Amino acid sequence: MPKVRPPSERAVAVARHVLAEAKVRHPEDIHMEKLAARHGAMVLYVPMSTARGAIVRAGQSAIIHVSESARGTPAADFTVAHEFSHHLLHTLVDHYAQCTTDAAERTDVEWGIEREANECAAELRVPEAMAAPLCAAPRATVESIDRLARTFRTSFEMSAIRMVELTMAPCAVVMSEGTRVRWAIESLTFPGAIARWSALHPESLAARLPRRPFADREREVPGAAWKGRGPFVERAWAVGPGRVLSWIVPAE
Repeated sequence: MPKVRPPSERAVAVARHVLAEAKVRHPEDIHMEKLAARHGAMVLYVPMSTARGAIVRAGQSAIIHVSESARGTPAADFTVAHEFSHHLLHTLVDHYAQCTTDAAERTDVEWGIEREANECAAELRVPEAMAAPLCAAPRATVESIDRLARTFRTSFEMSAIRMVELTMAPCAVVMSEGTRVRWAIESLTFPGAIARWSALHPESLAARLPRRPFADREREVPGAAWKGRGPFVERAWAVGPGRVLSWIVPAE
């Protein structure tokens, strides 16, 4: 089951050191390009077709390439945070190859490196100490995720993931593609089981959502939809061709 697991202690410690050194005290103080520049990494927005970002290093200096099409978006900020995390954590000679390798071709070691960079980036963008109070309610609602996203200027998708990581409320976030689960993260208290690449249950809202841009539905679904005993409330959004993001909590 894809339950939340503790992040890399090294990744979190490095992120917290960077934030403390820059005297970041509030969410509005978090500026990824400025933080990266303090550590010798310059951000350039360039046309990219094979990845959202990549990093090229030379000693203690680096250039972070981010897709021009993402400039000014929360996705670009996370990409900068992810590539900056590589700069802070990893001594790979060929960072560019690491970041542009197709996901299906990555080794377990490469996946571990990417996961550690993501964990460092998450702490940089949404520090636990600042976000925890926003994730402390006994029920994790869509409104709670929206509040987290507005506070930290992050995407709904990233905010939903961070909510699952930091809350003790039962909840899960799922990205499905076509008829299968692409990825899923469950809080420790979520009373279901969602396996990556498993077929969507026909009673799940993700399987029944109209396949049109921006489709958005909320509905109670049976526990079997997400392998739980009791019913769930599922909110689902069409977020791309054949892709659906679902937020799932137990029904009240």
